[in-house]
Amino acid sequence: MVMQTAMPLKAEAREPGQPRITPLRMTTWAMFGSTLLMVALPMFYLLYGSFVQDGGEHAFTLGNYAEVYGGEVFLSRFWNTVVLSATVAVLAILLGSLLAWVVARTNAPGVRKAAPLLIVPIMMSNLVTCLAWIALAAPNAGLLNVLIFNLTGIRRVLDIYSFTGMVWVLVLNYAAFAFVSVLGALRSIDADLEEASYLLGVNPVKTAFSMTLPLVFPTLASTFLLVFVFVAENFAVPLVLGTPSGYETLMSQIYYAVADTPAKPGLAAAAGTMLLLIALVGTLWQRRIMANAKRYVTMGGKGGRRKTTDLGRWRYLASAVVFGYLFFSVVLPYCALVTASLMRFVTSRLTWELWTLDNYRKLSDGTFLHLLTNSFLVAVVGGVVAVAFYFVLSYLLSTSQTRFARLTEYAAIMPTVTPSILLAIGFLWAFVALPLPLYGTLGLIFIALVVRSLGLGVRQSRSALLQVSTDLVDAARIGGAGPLKAFRDIVAPALKAPLMSIWTLIFVQFFLDVGLSVVLYSPNSMTIPVYLWTKMNGGEVTGAFAIAVLECTIIFAVLFVAERLFGTVRASLNR
Repeated sequence: MVMQTAMPLKAEAREPGQPRITPLRMTTWAMFGSTLLMVALPMFYLLYGSFVQDGGEHAFTLGNYAEVYGGEVFLSRFWNTVVLSATVAVLAILLGSLLAWVVARTNAPGVRKAAPLLIVPIMMSNLVTCLAWIALAAPNAGLLNVLIFNLTGIRRVLDIYSFTGMVWVLVLNYAAFAFVSVLGALRSIDADLEEASYLLGVNPVKTAFSMTLPLVFPTLASTFLLVFVFVAENFAVPLVLGTPSGYETLMSQIYYAVADTPAKPGLAAAAGTMLLLIALVGTLWQRRIMANAKRYVTMGGKGGRRKTTDLGRWRYLASAVVFGYLFFSVVLPYCALVTASLMRFVTSRLTWELWTLDNYRKLSDGTFLHLLTNSFLVAVVGGVVAVAFYFVLSYLLSTSQTRFARLTEYAAIMPTVTPSILLAIGFLWAFVALPLPLYGTLGLIFIALVVRSLGLGVRQSRSALLQVSTDLVDAARIGGAGPLKAFRDIVAPALKAPLMSIWTLIFVQFFLDVGLSVVLYSPNSMTIPVYLWTKMNGGEVTGAFAIAVLECTIIFAVLFVAERLFGTVRASLNR
């Protein structure tokens, strides 16, 4: 069923004589209150912990902040973070914008059919991509280095353990994110403006820079900020690839403060305020840009025509860029993981005795099956509960105009800009202090994941709800249905495809999470990504390759089924 006349859902008006306490109001207060509580608890304990002296004395101190903001170690890590994040954000936007322009505005052959595959790198864990490129470009033993040596006799051409290696791995992941954002902006532009530029004799390249680029600038600014924050809070790639070369970031230093013995969580919490400062400055900068967003509006009530640029002979090069990105971001890493997982150990000397299936046999025992069960419980069952929570919360936010609703909506954004490890520390402190039997359980990991994805889930759910015509809801209300019954009978069935799309996204995030789980897990609640991380840290690299292959295969299978049944991938490109 196609829904039209998308409008925000109206707030319910209280008629004279109607009781103040109704099931709807009780549900609304319960949802808003539980949301605020889940956000406020870890944030309060995180702030409180940053002023507590580490070492078990629990005395108030400003020493954590003095060490973070007054010492050379954290300041140098801070600037390393800024340089890495800015470099990745710029390159990811350049590559993602090029891919989006080729797909949306050119006659390059085959690129539109390949477009849904371009979001696959978003669904791959940074940790898995990092591991794949270790198999490919590790000094001397990397498969590409071995190939180059056999062909040219030159050793150690590629070195993934470097700043360049970190940038390469992160750009491959986040260019896909930029592609999705810019593609949506390009499709919303009225192409009559570009057509007018062509009629005046301006060539396509100059039109792209002088006309199209300014129109998509707000999207580019928002994407830059998000990628910058994502990279700044990433700890796996800098730890694995940056530490051997001496390039450490703020998140790697925070991880050491949490993981080393004795742990220094208070110091980690104080250091996290640097990252929150980055997010705050970036958000203020973005809001300043969006305040003038009206001058970038080019589409009114009618959709604009899309001008296709004839690239001539260059169209084959444009297709090569798109398919080349897919090759280096998905195909080659996956093949490298499969190949390396069949080795007894990674070496530059390939012999028949090197190949084995032992790495996969080790995954057939009861221990790994328990980890697999944990991951699926969190991602599948937890994903269903989370999506239901996000949709009901979004619906209630749409129907309420109170200050309580606005406060809840602002609170939902906070976990998104809080680094996952720091949020996990806040949850850890909160549930150690509270008399609830959740410490070290899957339940705590699930709650933390729900809160972490709160901003994304509410935003995606709100966008889906706007696709439902208010006429249908109003008709149900006139027929005597209450707001909750209207949601159950009208809104929920109409949102079947968007629900599955959001569930797929949440499934991937929950299934691949390592930032929260690595702090909150216990032996009974360990998940596959955490097990992969412990294998890498323990030096069992080939075993980690086999786990990574299984992880990628599961994600690919879920995406394939979701696309075939519900068109999830294509729907994400058409929003």
